[in-house]
Amino acid sequence: MTTSETSKRTSRSASGAARSAIGTCANYSTPSSTDRLTARLRQHLAEAAELGQIRDGADIDFVTHQLVVLIDGVSAERVLYQNRVPPKRQVDLLDALLNGLRL
Repeated sequence: MTTSETSKRTSRSASGAARSAIGTCANYSTPSSTDRLTARLRQHLAEAAELGQIRDGADIDFVTHQLVVLIDGVSAERVLYQNRVPPKRQVDLLDALLNGLRL
């Protein structure tokens, strides 16, 4: 095998490895981590409903989705605009959503 052939083969292997790594990273952050978070939130909300800590008739699936969207949105905004969402504001946003669930 010539040096040129070896170089092309190595380049193709590196390219394939990079694509594989990108695919792995993309798969890491998709359904599994979000599904685990969603399941935990749903479990906590169901428990709160059983304990009478949230109003009757609250749609647990809908509220779970609201919380996931809030968490994702605050996380994205915090990364993009560090000064726009200080910790107190994050707590205030969460409290406002949770207060709407209380009796």
